[in-house]
Amino acid sequence: MYPPSSWNPITPWAVATGTRGLCYESLFLYDPLTDEYTPWLAESGEWVSSNVYELKVRKGIKWSDGAMFTAD
Repeated sequence: MYPPSSWNPITPWAVATGTRGLCYESLFLYDPLTDEYTPWLAESGEWVSSNVYELKVRKGIKWSDGAMFTAD
């Protein structure tokens, strides 16, 4: 097995399978057995129009440098 060519979570197929979830947390967790999403870094989310999804970011979450995680 080779090391990942990139740790950039946005680049498709550049990260070894399974390592993305070990390094980065997501807004929602997906359960393939129930086909449901559970809020994680997001507190909630809803479609407000056909092309706009509005998220409420969970309070108290910080980046690795201690800066607050916000929608800004």
